[in-house]
Amino acid sequence: EDRKKTLEACMEVAKGKIVIIAHVACNNTKDSQELAAHAESLGVDAIASIPPIYFRLPEHAIAKYWNDISAAAPNTDFIIYNNKDINYLREHQKDFDITDDNISLIGFSAGGHLVGSYSLYYKELGEELGLDVSNLKPLGIVLAYPVINVGEFSHLETRDIITNKEKELMDKLSIEKHVTNDYPPTYIFTTLTDIVVPPKNTFEMIEALKRNNVKYLSHIFEVGHHGGSLYTRGVYHEFNNEHLEAINNRVWVDEASDFLFSLIKGEK
Repeated sequence: EDRKKTLEACMEVAKGKIVIIAHVACNNTKDSQELAAHAESLGVDAIASIPPIYFRLPEHAIAKYWNDISAAAPNTDFIIYNNKDINYLREHQKDFDITDDNISLIGFSAGGHLVGSYSLYYKELGEELGLDVSNLKPLGIVLAYPVINVGEFSHLETRDIITNKEKELMDKLSIEKHVTNDYPPTYIFTTLTDIVVPPKNTFEMIEALKRNNVKYLSHIFEVGHHGGSLYTRGVYHEFNNEHLEAINNRVWVDEASDFLFSLIKGEK
């Protein structure tokens, strides 16, 4: 319900002004279908989904998951999260009324790890898929209370499932260890009271960006539960007024927007 309210708030403010692609993936098909149908009812430009990430599923099961989601929103474009997404947007920029050099990415929590990893490995993945890698780098990225490390301070159960406890893969997926000065400009934030994804993830990423002279802007908020999203009262009601002052964290939206617009303007 919180995700529905968040999308409704976004559509109320931004519909017709920017392209809205709603992420609808959940850990079960029924909830993903419900979110997809809701997104279509609001008139989003497209929906998007990653495959289930907590268990290794056969390809036919993943295909059925995606097909079932698509069937729930038959009149809305469906973008499957993979390295072709930015390529797709560039190829259809006229349809979406966007400028191909101004595509940025945003990710929350585990989605932050997806965006952060993509920003590291888009060239490698693009070459595997036979894509023009010059089209794949985002202008900038926004990482919201992101998972960065897949090692000593990650969610251990999730880490072991997705890596099968392979040390080499854990190292490769720990983003902070591989940042270079070619990494996209980054806006990143977290809260000191996040007990789901330790704020150390964000601290380590900030240090990596700083070491490699990557343009970044960060904000560490004093309070706020994990998953605060837009930090509206509607989203935050479930916490029974605990840390209610965290609604002031909503300033991240303006900060991130200003940061991305500064990139569009070519500001240093």
